[in-house]
Amino acid sequence: MRRILSLFLCLVLILSPVLAAPAPTSFLQDYDAIEKASGSVIYLEADDDFDDEIITTGSGFVAFDSKTFITNYHVIEDAVWIRAFNESYQEYEVGKIIAIDKEMDIAIISFKTSTDITPLMLADSPNLKRGQPVAAIGYPQGISNTFSTGIISALVEENGVNEIQFTAPISQGRD
Repeated sequence: MRRILSLFLCLVLILSPVLAAPAPTSFLQDYDAIEKASGSVIYLEADDDFDDEIITTGSGFVAFDSKTFITNYHVIEDAVWIRAFNESYQEYEVGKIIAIDKEMDIAIISFKTSTDITPLMLADSPNLKRGQPVAAIGYPQGISNTFSTGIISALVEENGVNEIQFTAPISQGRD
């Protein structure tokens, strides 16, 4: 569960400015904004050898620029190769792992070349509060870009790590 929370934390950090910004229509009611954000989320397949049997699937999102994406470390942990797809299942060639944090379950990876995917904006310092609406977008079990909503239930610091408890349903990828 902590691994799923790590990727969700990244999504919350990205979407916090959008969710917190006063506007006539909130992000959760702005269906065009939801569609735009969904276009920045990618589907990942990983394999631990060359037998063409996928060992795991997961989600990631393009961040910083059109050549970099973030996912959970456990998605790529034993991978020999990783394949990335957009919501139209156009494949993008994965380049190299830039950074990983096994404890936080985060991996930052590059594509071999720039993509046409718009990166999501990361929040500088999110001002999260209990009751604040949150959204999750991903590819649970390979189902294309599902969207769910909920609220922040609690903000907890455990062993120096800030954690967010939330009610948005999230299903895991295929292991």
